[in-house]
Amino acid sequence: MTKPPCAGFCGTNGLIHPALLQSVLLDQARDAILIRALDHRILYWNRSAERLFGWSAAEAIDRSSLALLDPPDGPRCLEAHQAVLAHGEWNGELAHLAKNGTTVPVESRWTLVRDHQGQPQSILVINRDLTESKRIEAHHLRAQRLESIGALASGIAHDLNNVLAPILMSIELLGETLTDERNVKLLETLRGSALRGGQMVRQILTFTRGEQSQRVITTVQPLVAEVVRIIRETFPKNLQIQVETAPDLPPVFANPTQFQQVLMNLCVNARDAMPAGGTLALRAARLTLDLFAAQKHPDARPGTYLTIAVADTGTGIPPEALGKIWEPFFTLKAVGEGTGLGLATVRQIVRAHGGFITVASEPGCGSCFQVHLPASALPVKASVPPALQPLPGHGEKILIVDDEPAFLEITEAIFNRYGYRVVTAHDGQEALAVFAKQRNEVDLVMTDMVMPVLDGKDTIRGLQRISPQVPIIAASGLNENESVTQDFENTSFLLKPFTTEKLLATVNERLHGKVLSN
Repeated sequence: MTKPPCAGFCGTNGLIHPALLQSVLLDQARDAILIRALDHRILYWNRSAERLFGWSAAEAIDRSSLALLDPPDGPRCLEAHQAVLAHGEWNGELAHLAKNGTTVPVESRWTLVRDHQGQPQSILVINRDLTESKRIEAHHLRAQRLESIGALASGIAHDLNNVLAPILMSIELLGETLTDERNVKLLETLRGSALRGGQMVRQILTFTRGEQSQRVITTVQPLVAEVVRIIRETFPKNLQIQVETAPDLPPVFANPTQFQQVLMNLCVNARDAMPAGGTLALRAARLTLDLFAAQKHPDARPGTYLTIAVADTGTGIPPEALGKIWEPFFTLKAVGEGTGLGLATVRQIVRAHGGFITVASEPGCGSCFQVHLPASALPVKASVPPALQPLPGHGEKILIVDDEPAFLEITEAIFNRYGYRVVTAHDGQEALAVFAKQRNEVDLVMTDMVMPVLDGKDTIRGLQRISPQVPIIAASGLNENESVTQDFENTSFLLKPFTTEKLLATVNERLHGKVLSN
């Protein structure tokens, strides 16, 4: 007579034996469940344990958990073992070893199992996989870190732009009095550095706060040449710099400063990958992708691209790190030598421009990053704006409100130089008091947007309550304050640092509807 399938697990009444029923139920659990003997041998191993750790039940049972699972958190597992013997239970987070060598974070609950006489017999362990929750937590922490950096960057940007603004305007004021060719050249170098500093601050805000940047139809050859000039002057002399640019490079619709930032970030990474010297090559070419070629890259579309390749003969990138190099704060550099934001910034800028980036690398042989930006169908405007002379004032009185003494001093000097009268205030409250007394004399108010006592918006509200039609220029080191032009009538916005020409043009436009003239 043939035995039924459940023979050996059924009682005389035909019901499933409780031990089999428990095993079936435990195999359906989503958590990894195992039973450890008091000598650490594994006595039971359910299917979820097989899926989570990679070992089959046949491979795991009768093996020591100390050797199979516990190496990453061995001492902590021994502490858990002692705690469960003393108190009957324990729970906490552990790191276990999977068959493939990876570490699996788990939320672990241990319960002491006793025999009929109440003596400790084994330990029931229930492990819940925390891999996904840890990934989400890490992503959330990175997002919070970026948010904190963004908030910090805003404060730093405001302070730096307040420092750069008087420097830039002082340089321009000095330039009007110097005729010596050498000194004029030095001032031009200083002016370019101050302008570049302001652009760098704005790029930090672009990354940390996602600010939009102004783009124009751009010819890239001069931008590449400027980057090459900088790296040849500043990079170690044991690096050989090679440059190849095709004659038919297409223009791109891009932010020139961000384009140079992408190249500089990639060149700096290439430099750091060659501490003992090597070759850094920049190559620019035209590339046309058909539908088949575009399908190989998730961010690509068929069409014509400008391709910039930055290649080095350095240490290369380990294969296991290639998928992580774009993550914010991931870096292969030593502590204190890298922030892990360089490639994340590069990728963000390239994607924002509708392009894509690829990388090929081999440890010990170097790396090659290729940036692909969509070519523009519009031609580059070749017209060069003529040299402009600021329109002078005719004795109009301007109230300047700013908590930075250096900015007040240089702005007052410029206005006096160009025929305006000036009265100053160091905060919004003082400005309202001054304006209330001199409202019939003040023709225009220029106010900072970030000040103690009263901020810019509250100051403007107070001014317009006294005199609704007073022309106002709001100045700030933060682009976000540009919304002031929508919030208040008869108001213009200036982003610090600005040039003397831009300042005087805005004053003329606000007072008389005039702009710069030859």
